Amino acid sequence: MSIPLPMNLDAATLDAVKDVLQDFVAKGGQDTCESERHQAYRVRVTHEIAPGPFRAALDFLQVPIGDNPVFETVAAKWKYQATSQLEAIGKDLVTQFIEPALFGDMNLGPHSRTVVLFQHEVASLRPHEEYAMDPQCSLTRCAKITEKTNLLVFGSVQEKRTRCKGAKYYRMYEGTNGRVLVEKEAQWEDPFDTLVAELFKGSFQRAIFRDVIVASRAFKGLGVEMVDGADAVLLCAPWGA
Repeated sequence: MSIPLPMNLDAATLDAVKDVLQDFVAKGGQDTCESERHQAYRVRVTHEIAPGPFRAALDFLQVPIGDNPVFETVAAKWKYQATSQLEAIGKDLVTQFIEPALFGDMNLGPHSRTVVLFQHEVASLRPHEEYAMDPQCSLTRCAKITEKTNLLVFGSVQEKRTRCKGAKYYRMYEGTNGRVLVEKEAQWEDPFDTLVAELFKGSFQRAIFRDVIVASRAFKGLGVEMVDGADAVLLCAPWGA
């Protein structure tokens, strides 16, 4: 069977997609009504597959994975659900903050590299107090970061207010001048910044976040690397050395 998928799949994931498609077609596929298909068909998930590309391939093929797939092992279920949750966080981060900042007023200039740095410590400020951002302290040991690299910084700030706890802001800063490019207000206890920190906890999480960025059409044509020694992503233009 030849499947013209618009994504790269490893051998185990590709085989799993083929098996699912064959089983789906054998049980009626698109000719079966939705309620009957939901009852008769459940996707089987093994530990060897890459959950993100697996779901993307089935979505492309219009094979409904549903809310209740069958898991071969507990490890497969754990991996699948962890990947799903991390992908959701990563997609929110990309679409709500990174893409608007890069497409907006940020000056990318002639540099072929852009670093997106994520700061997880919340800055607590008094009303009208300015946040003194110092992103370079997190990048001093990264050999890939030079003065010819654009810098974009994600950070969270809590601003205290009279007679209430205050407000929390998530911001994207242009690193060269500290200018705010994107700002979204949230509740004081909002946990999004702690969820973002989860994307950098280990190689598994970092790989998932990288896959989310690569899958975005906004970054087509760019190289995407996770920066060693920092919670950061390096975007490389194809004309760079």
